[in-house]
Amino acid sequence: MFFNKTKHWRFFKMATHTFVPHPIFAALLKAGNELGGVQWSSESKLQKYFLSELYYPHLSEIERFSDTELRSWASEVADELNKILSTEGFDIQLDELQNDEIGVVAILNLLIEWLKRGAPVSIRNSNGVYPGVKIQQERIDGHDTFISYYNTYHSHPIAMISTKNGDTVWMTVADKEIAGFELFKHIKQIQNNLFVYPEQTFVHFPMINLNHQPDISWLVGLPHTGGGYITQAMQQTKFKMNEKGAHLKSAVAIATLRGMVPRTSGITINKPFYLWIERPDVELPIMCAYMDYDVWKDPKNLNM
Repeated sequence: MFFNKTKHWRFFKMATHTFVPHPIFAALLKAGNELGGVQWSSESKLQKYFLSELYYPHLSEIERFSDTELRSWASEVADELNKILSTEGFDIQLDELQNDEIGVVAILNLLIEWLKRGAPVSIRNSNGVYPGVKIQQERIDGHDTFISYYNTYHSHPIAMISTKNGDTVWMTVADKEIAGFELFKHIKQIQNNLFVYPEQTFVHFPMINLNHQPDISWLVGLPHTGGGYITQAMQQTKFKMNEKGAHLKSAVAIATLRGMVPRTSGITINKPFYLWIERPDVELPIMCAYMDYDVWKDPKNLNM
């Protein structure tokens, strides 16, 4: 198998991109349940791809995360959700919710340890020296610390690193800069038709400290069967990786209009209004008024 060692990609010019779908799934599921079990449909190609290829076929995967790993909250008050985001260390914040909106926050928090702790060894290239980790090939309790692979689609070796909880972390040199669904599809292609690449005695990779806000605005406008749609959508992903392991934390915050979903009926007086007072056996109203914004004030008490 030939690996291209002459082509150097200038990573210092590349922008980091992330795609973390499961907290998006959890947020949409939570919102749908809060709205009475509505289903999501699509109005754009991106939304259609997301629903048909990712959300509906893979929604059940969120059940494979524990209650502490993947959590979600819903509220009609943005401040309540924003406090959760702040407490969990995120910067994203929902705008104030209107009376016909509901907000949802979902947070994925995944902490994993390497099967065997690696050694801190710097990574050197033509751009400089970076903190790195080296893990030696070793068999521990019937598991390899890492396994190397290749496939005919991708021109660089692929490392699969084992962890104590059974998760695996995969790494390989990138061949192009891509983001979003294209990044997801490209990695799926790399995952296919893997062959073991033997006689690799170690894997050496950079330490990572990432804080990224991917653009998920393509979710805005996503309609549901109750007649409403997504009005706000944002995500923030944090990822750290060193000689001990890796920690992924990703939050998704969305807001959606309720639409025609059955709900407790009510009247909202949010514009200048008429007010009058009646009494039995008194034919004329005791008071009639048009209440404009200039008198919308807290009287503190009813003393006069």
